[in-house]
Amino acid sequence: MWKNKLWNISDTMKKTDSPKQKNKPRRVDDESDSDETKWMDEVRRHHENKSALSFKSETKTFRKEDKIKHITTEFGRVIASEVRQWIVQPNGSTKGEIVCLAGGTVHSLHEDSSLIAVGDEVGFIRDTNHPRKGMIVSVGKRHTKLSRRSVGKNTSEQVLVSNAEQLLIVMAAAEPFYNRRLIDRYIIAAEKGDLTPIICINKIELMPEKMLRDDMAIYKTLGIKTIFVSAETGKGIPTLERTLRGKITVFSGPSGVGKSTIANLLLGEEMQETGEVSQRTWKGRHITTSAIMYPLVKGGFIADTPGLREFGLWDVNKEEAQFFFHEFDPYFPLCKYKWCSHTHEPGCAVIEALNKGEIDSERYQSYVNILESKER
Repeated sequence: MWKNKLWNISDTMKKTDSPKQKNKPRRVDDESDSDETKWMDEVRRHHENKSALSFKSETKTFRKEDKIKHITTEFGRVIASEVRQWIVQPNGSTKGEIVCLAGGTVHSLHEDSSLIAVGDEVGFIRDTNHPRKGMIVSVGKRHTKLSRRSVGKNTSEQVLVSNAEQLLIVMAAAEPFYNRRLIDRYIIAAEKGDLTPIICINKIELMPEKMLRDDMAIYKTLGIKTIFVSAETGKGIPTLERTLRGKITVFSGPSGVGKSTIANLLLGEEMQETGEVSQRTWKGRHITTSAIMYPLVKGGFIADTPGLREFGLWDVNKEEAQFFFHEFDPYFPLCKYKWCSHTHEPGCAVIEALNKGEIDSERYQSYVNILESKER
């Protein structure tokens, strides 16, 4: 299978690369029109000497040597990542993936963000001694992205997938039960990243379908498509396939909801491993360990991502959170106070609409939870 072939390449690289290469690559501003051959020389020297690159003098003191004429930059798309290695599919090629490390210098416009992400358009240099290996030296503009706040103390942006068109928010009707709070966060992340959100509820054979449709009806009023499927019986899968056809779609959601199983059905073969839900915690076990892109038979790609237990919103502050809940739009201009938080202020038109049943109480609770998370 394609994935097994891909990981065999990766395993070979792990055996031959020196364990001493632990220096974190540095990025520089790509907006400057620097001499490409100069920084290529530094990338080659980093690769040969396994040493970090100093930026004290930047490109001004980079040496130009005759051997630089033999170094050619190629371009492609990152289609998978694993343990600080990236699998790049060269432009114009459907096979012959290149296993890449990050070069000593990576030219990128993305500050305070993931250096390289699946979906990125990158420039890379092949290793002349190992043509299936290379070094990434530049990252192109990210037109769209699915990102979250990094887990832990690091407050930087973690880009899960870039340059996609749609976000498929995959949840399960049960085992584990769908989480509307998480759905609402994904919808905000999609809007921030210029992605079209689509909700997919799997395992509908486990719950009364009418109850599921009634609970999800609020998203239809917001213009968000919801597709109900059963990977077990195949119900709804043709509808989902037509929705994804010809598009680049990110699959994301918690572990155990059936993302990989649905992906296998769409791809027509078992490209992804699947796992049972833990009986002790009733949470899915992580099977996909990193994002990976697969081509669909009738056109388009799906990018499967690891199951996420938490999804911290990136670059959304308390003051602007209300603007992502569009059911508030007709009401907040009518609030008594200009900077109303819609939680306790007298004369709040949003709270009044909530009390009248004009705003969904579950969606409103999602909004309050986001405000509270920003206070921690």
